[in-house]
Amino acid sequence: MLRHHLLLSTAVLAALFALAGCKSVGEQLGSTVGSTLGTTIGGGLAAQTGTIVGSVVGGEIAELLDPESQRRATEATSEAITTGQPQAWSNPQAGTSGEVQVVAEAQEQKTVEVEVLQEKVEDLPPIDVIGRDYVTTEEANVRGGPGTKYKVVTSLPPGQTVNVVGKVQGKDWYMVSQADVIIGFVSTTLLTPAAPAPTTPPAMKPEGTVVKQAVVAEVTCRTAEHRVRLANGEMKSETIDACQTPDGWESSTRASGGDGKSGTARPT
Repeated sequence: MLRHHLLLSTAVLAALFALAGCKSVGEQLGSTVGSTLGTTIGGGLAAQTGTIVGSVVGGEIAELLDPESQRRATEATSEAITTGQPQAWSNPQAGTSGEVQVVAEAQEQKTVEVEVLQEKVEDLPPIDVIGRDYVTTEEANVRGGPGTKYKVVTSLPPGQTVNVVGKVQGKDWYMVSQADVIIGFVSTTLLTPAAPAPTTPPAMKPEGTVVKQAVVAEVTCRTAEHRVRLANGEMKSETIDACQTPDGWESSTRASGGDGKSGTARPT
C-alpha cells in the first residue's frame, strides 16, 4: 500500500527527489532557490509552466547584470527550460539583452523515493513527472489509486490548487500531493494548469502516517545555452542543466566562454 502529494511555494523549495543529472546532462543538479514564473519577459507574458528550483542565472553573468536585467534573464531562461522553446529578453534602459535556447534534451526513467500518506494511497504506479500546480475545474474526488475502482479518500472543491506530481503512464489520472506528501489520484478531466501567482501560501501537511515508498518516474532533462549582450557590446554565455522534479525543475549553471563553448562548472 502506497501514498504521497506535493504543493509548490515561491520561496525556498526542498527538492523531493534526489535526482542525479541525466546522461545527456553531465552535471549533477544544484541549489534549491526557487524562481517562480508568471510575470513579464521583456514586456511579454511568461508561459504558465511551473517553477525552476535552482538559480538559472549565475556566476559571472549575474555579476555583470543590473537587478532588472537579472530578473528578465531569469524569467526568459526559466521559460525556455520549462517549455523547451527559445526565448529572448532585453532591458533597453540598461542596454542589455539575451537569448536562451535548449540545445539538448533527454528522457530518463528512474526509481525514486517519495513520501506517501499511508492510510489513503493504495497504489503507486509509474508516472511521467510534471511537478507543477493545477486547479480543480469542479469538485474532484481524490482516490487511492488511478481509477474509479479505488476508494475515494478525500475531495477537492472547485478552484482548489494542488500540485500534480505526474501523470500515470497509460492512464488519464494525475498523482497529486500536498505539502510534499502524495495524497492520491485525480482524473485528468478535473484539473487544469494553474496560472502563476506572485505568492503561494504554504500547504499544511495532511493528517495521517507518512511513509517512504519507491515510484518509477520518467523525467525530462534539458540543457540550455544563454547568450547575453552587455551594454558595451561584449558577449557572454553560460550553460544551464535542468531536470524535472515533482516540485518543478532543478537546475545548475555552468560558465561558458564568449564563443559559447562550455567552461568550468559553476554550481549556483
